[in-house]
Amino acid sequence: SANAWYDITEANLRSLEQVDESLLRQILKAHSKTPIEALYLELGCSPIRYILKARRINYLFYILQLDKSELLWKVFDAQMNNPVKGDWYLQVIEDLKEFDISTDFTKIASMKKYSFKKLVQNKQKIAALKYLNSIKSGHSKMDNLVYTNIELQPYLNNKTIYPQFAQNIFRWRTRMQHFKKNFSNGNIDISCKFGCQNFDSQEHSLNCIFIKEKFPDLSVANDQY
Repeated sequence: SANAWYDITEANLRSLEQVDESLLRQILKAHSKTPIEALYLELGCSPIRYILKARRINYLFYILQLDKSELLWKVFDAQMNNPVKGDWYLQVIEDLKEFDISTDFTKIASMKKYSFKKLVQNKQKIAALKYLNSIKSGHSKMDNLVYTNIELQPYLNNKTIYPQFAQNIFRWRTRMQHFKKNFSNGNIDISCKFGCQNFDSQEHSLNCIFIKEKFPDLSVANDQY
């Protein structure tokens, strides 16, 4: 019945999303400090708030197909004619605007059910991507990653890559691998663990002269990738 919920607060949404994010962290074995948007963008998932918006909009389509004698239609019509803050009607209007879907109910009602659901599905992904990218812009750990769609990243869907290795790739991509520079807050010493004059970072680990001497094959891998 989530499609009929109304007057949902940001605190309500975050409570739901935190449960979802806990599961995503378990799937990726992600560190607690991993940017939240990385969980969604790497796994190709939309935050629950956008799933709820899509369900509300699809429920609107259902309401608009009802006979005017139906009680549900009468309640909806009353909200349209005399809206009050927190009403479901006002919320779904905001959802339509955010999804860039016409608020012309006659136009919506005239659409085929399949076509409208497909439209909402596409608009949901666009809106969710915009939201997640806006959060991403405030996290330097995500600067090196670009997302143009809500979709599972290929390495997580590659059957030749073991889950543990895929989780490791995720940590490298999101700069959450165990290097001092990745967790520099509060750390005074972020120098290389092997004693050279560079920072202990992911980038440096592929070029550190001490590591190259001990693992010469890394030089070949670095040149290739």
